[in-house]
Amino acid sequence: MVIQSSLSGCLAFTATRAEYGWLAFGMLGNLIFGSRFFIQWLYSEKHKESKVPTIFWWISIAGTCVLFTYFMHKREWVALWGNGPQLIPYTRNLMLIYRKKKQDPTAFESLNRETPDERALAAATHPDL
Repeated sequence: MVIQSSLSGCLAFTATRAEYGWLAFGMLGNLIFGSRFFIQWLYSEKHKESKVPTIFWWISIAGTCVLFTYFMHKREWVALWGNGPQLIPYTRNLMLIYRKKKQDPTAFESLNRETPDERALAAATHPDL
């Protein structure tokens, strides 16, 4: 079945239900990929300094894989070349993080733990916590 759509008259296209499914899949990839920056921002706000949590790299990989699949399906080679190689530094960062965790688990745990000053500040400003 072919479905016609129009967005304010400026964007008109004809697509099948399957193509709409692929479009939704591609949008999901963008949503996943873009959400990593909000997670990093919230994490940094919590720690009152710029920090990148491990989940940032996992979300980067997930979003890249979804977008890579979408771009392969659409045969968008320029987007593929811009998107696919990003998996290398994302994977490498995870390898470095988990290598450090394996070598010194206490150092890794302290990266995500609040300092005594941070706990005291949180207790003073939010006594209900």
